[in-house]
Amino acid sequence: MSDHPLRQWRKRNKVILSDLAKMAKTTPSSISRVERGIQLPSLSLMVRICAATKGELSLMNFLFEHDYPA
Repeated sequence: MSDHPLRQWRKRNKVILSDLAKMAKTTPSSISRVERGIQLPSLSLMVRICAATKGELSLMNFLFEHDYPA
């Protein structure tokens, strides 16, 4: 199984969970659950994560992660 687009983005940009969580105004555990496929983020969280990635990720990366890798 391939990594979630969010994890791919973090690895490529060398961003740790806690830093991304701060940028997206959420908790590291919430980011981790999204990356592991345990939790589908709310629309609000998806928008905040997309903003934190400066648009490198879009809602499509969350809704259709296998069709839209990072």
